[in-house]
Amino acid sequence: MMSAGKQLPPQAPKAAMRAQWILCGLTLLALLGLSLLQTVLAPVGAGASPIDIELLATAQQFQTHLLADWQAVDAGQCGLSGWGGWGEPVVGPNFGRLSCHLLVDSALLVPGYVGMLVFFTLSLARRLKLRGALPHLLCLPAVAAGLADLAENGMTLRALEQLQYFVLADAAVADVRMASLLKWGLLSVAAFQLAWMAFELAWFSQEPADRPARLIPATVFMGGASLVWAWALHFEWYLGLQLGMLLAAGGLVALLWWQLLQLWPLSHTAAEPLPVDVAAGRD
Repeated sequence: MMSAGKQLPPQAPKAAMRAQWILCGLTLLALLGLSLLQTVLAPVGAGASPIDIELLATAQQFQTHLLADWQAVDAGQCGLSGWGGWGEPVVGPNFGRLSCHLLVDSALLVPGYVGMLVFFTLSLARRLKLRGALPHLLCLPAVAAGLADLAENGMTLRALEQLQYFVLADAAVADVRMASLLKWGLLSVAAFQLAWMAFELAWFSQEPADRPARLIPATVFMGGASLVWAWALHFEWYLGLQLGMLLAAGGLVALLWWQLLQLWPLSHTAAEPLPVDVAAGRD
């Protein structure tokens, strides 16, 4: 939000409106992907989590988790049965749900959360008046995390295919593990960057829209997610990875709230009449 006495450039309302649409689109993309992954495409096994197969060390462990958590019997091609089976039932055990889970993750959730991380990184960098290539360099951890996530999904599908042909080796599972470790590590870096930038902006900015009451929640959630992810990776604490996801989601919501509070007034200034002195100067 602009302080009193500052004039907005003519293109500011349209730019703010475009930014709102982009941010809402990325948010809906991530929410749609997350809702599908947590409901109709969730693991078959009771209490199982998709993270359970990411950091396994051997082919035997991978096979055990797949058979217990993802194997569907007499279900459709996405591991669903009955209404909404997404195709004719497949007779016998199949891992269609895992395949569709990875597809939705790659097509919806990954672009959604990476886009939001990049959006907020660039927005905070602009408010901090960072110039040159630095704002774009700060986006690299988030983009690299998304690429590692896509690579992990592809390697998981490759390991699944090898398992079905009885040639799964420990090396294929190790590739999945390496991509997963890289993904979570880069997400920890991206979350730490956002937490630090939000903290710096909250305490040193002179703009009322950047006061601590609006940015400290994002600092706490994102900083907590970064620390929990780092701790969980060091000790291979799977529950910590899920806790970090919840904290990061809270941080993204806090940043979304802060950003929309900035963009909404700007996008609606076009309907306001011009001041008399400005209108007179244009005649």
